[in-house]
Amino acid sequence: MLRSLIVCDTHHRRYQGHAHRTKWFYQCPAPYDLGGNPCPTPCLLGPELEDRVKAICREVLSTPDIIEQEIHQRVGQVEATVESLQRSLASLDKKEARNRDTEANLVMDKATGKASPEAYERCLALVKAERIWISEERQRLQAQLDTVQQGEATLLGLAQMRERLAAKLDSAATEDWRLIFSALAVEVHVSERGAIEVALAIPIEKSPIVFTTPGSH
Repeated sequence: MLRSLIVCDTHHRRYQGHAHRTKWFYQCPAPYDLGGNPCPTPCLLGPELEDRVKAICREVLSTPDIIEQEIHQRVGQVEATVESLQRSLASLDKKEARNRDTEANLVMDKATGKASPEAYERCLALVKAERIWISEERQRLQAQLDTVQQGEATLLGLAQMRERLAAKLDSAATEDWRLIFSALAVEVHVSERGAIEVALAIPIEKSPIVFTTPGSH
């Protein structure tokens, strides 16, 4: 059930699952042969560890406040970022309008003889350079806005994800629990001192929601 999810921090290898009759366990693949550093906990009993990880997943998924409080805080941050980017884009729209007015005035000044050809070309080059900058800046800000809004949609979908996963908490099927472990990015670490730490992370791009249990033997 926890295959590939248990990491030996001493050897930086993942534990392998083994079965013996009706029992199963997880074993470090290199308990003694890497650099002479023995694995502090070369063997872990399967049922005991799996029950512990399941209990942690149940606690996270059965307590909406744990996730929803974090979601609420992040949605507020996202909304503030969206408003800031939208203001910046609106400011660029005004700059572009002024830029085009400036170009129109330059054309008029050239036509009426108020601006020499040299002055016209010099000022026109500046206007065009500003317009290029405005276009590039708009593309940059729009890309940021698209990314942030995608993240907002992901956050709003987390509550539904929690409900779907919570419905599987009473299942005894390995495939259901593997789905839960995958969705929560479960990883078990065995420290160099032999302490076992279970980490969960709801995978949100660039900034996952992370839950980590204190290490215990």
